[in-house]
Amino acid sequence: MRIGDLVYSFVTIRGSVPIFWQQGGNKTGPQSLYEDVILTRSTEMTKEPFRIHMKEIVEDYSNIHIVDLLQDKRDREVRLTKEYYKLFFDSDYKKSDKLKYCHFDFHRFCKGDKFDALKVLISQLIESINFHG
Repeated sequence: MRIGDLVYSFVTIRGSVPIFWQQGGNKTGPQSLYEDVILTRSTEMTKEPFRIHMKEIVEDYSNIHIVDLLQDKRDREVRLTKEYYKLFFDSDYKKSDKLKYCHFDFHRFCKGDKFDALKVLISQLIESINFHG
């Protein structure tokens, strides 16, 4: 959107959790989708690639609000959220105005088409929404 000399945009970047992990699968049935998550590098070994990844995103897009939509009930997703949270809050970005983080278990809040529950997410994002317009 252009207003005078200013150009505004909203970009959604969707991707995997930026840590080193794998999820095996025997590919022989529906159970293969539910294999356990294995973190393949320690938090310490992940810090620098995480920092570089976030630095590149901030350089490309300026102000970022990360919304982690992983579920709270599944151990494999909780493991990823905890590692993501740990890396973010151990980084310099915790103090930065350029990058914010929140977790929202979309499936728990909106299960059964209860999309009015998105008000909970919006309340977590309202500062960023108002900032970005």
